[in-house]
Amino acid sequence: DVNYFTKVTLDFLLDVLDSILNLISFSAILWSTSQTLTGALAIYALVGTYIAVFLGGRLVGLNYQQLRLQADFRYSLVHIRDNAEAIAFYGGEKREQGEVTGKLDAALRNYDSLITWETGLSAYQKAFFYLARLVPYSVLGGLYFSGQVDFGTLGQAQFAFSMVLGSVTIIVSRIQEISRFSAGISRLGAFWQALAPDVHTEQHKIHTTEGSGLQLNMTLYTPDGSRLLVEGLDVALASAGPQRRLLVVGSSGVGKSSVLRAIAGLWTRGEGSILRPSASEMLFLPQRPYMPLGDLRTQLLYPSEGTLGHVPDEDLREILSRFGLGDLPDRFEG
Repeated sequence: DVNYFTKVTLDFLLDVLDSILNLISFSAILWSTSQTLTGALAIYALVGTYIAVFLGGRLVGLNYQQLRLQADFRYSLVHIRDNAEAIAFYGGEKREQGEVTGKLDAALRNYDSLITWETGLSAYQKAFFYLARLVPYSVLGGLYFSGQVDFGTLGQAQFAFSMVLGSVTIIVSRIQEISRFSAGISRLGAFWQALAPDVHTEQHKIHTTEGSGLQLNMTLYTPDGSRLLVEGLDVALASAGPQRRLLVVGSSGVGKSSVLRAIAGLWTRGEGSILRPSASEMLFLPQRPYMPLGDLRTQLLYPSEGTLGHVPDEDLREILSRFGLGDLPDRFEG
């Protein structure tokens, strides 16, 4: 989308500059030749541009829908591939096939509508510029046959009319590209808004500092601020003295994992403060296991930096043997 945005923006800019130069060069010639023809051109261009914008507005929605439906279809395929074994155990192949087929059918139906509208718009463009050739002859034809203008003046007016018309009807000639461009801008705009920092969130943010021990004094909300998760939590675990273990229990949905997300700095919407050790001294185990791409050493040392040899192979083999996995280095490379 970014590549398409930059390329089409440059193309449109060059077209607009070229149209401005042609308009400045030939509008004076057309005005001096026939003011009536100039007025007819303005009316013809305004009406044609209005119709093109009306038809193109529908294309913007169809192009945006096509991008969204194709993305949904691709994601559904990736989702099935990532969970193929679980789907096979459940015997849900037909259900997943129906879901994927439905998404594909939706994308194809929208694409059919897109083809229909683009075909109709292309026919309108052809008709618009074909009929434009008849306008100068319709306006100046009577003057030519009455002898008030000669054939050279008629040809000059026709040429100036075509150049000025092409300059002021750039929207009509590029309406398909503009529609796709608008759909891409909408996607990039939504992505930009999602990345932009929320001022309201910054004003209601839990402050995290690094130090010794663990101290929580906070009120936690969901990232969008729609629901209160934990209110007035006050916990302190000192690092000095004997080691202490804290087990957090509770029914599902009370906020146990949310507290861990706040400690890790993933969720910061709320009030209060968190004092915690540095990230290198903590380890969080997510609810869903994650296996990074790479060799066995990368898997074992993830996400530590300098994984190319700062830990000897013998130490890694010893650790694996403690858990009954001493054969893994011989089964997998790296």
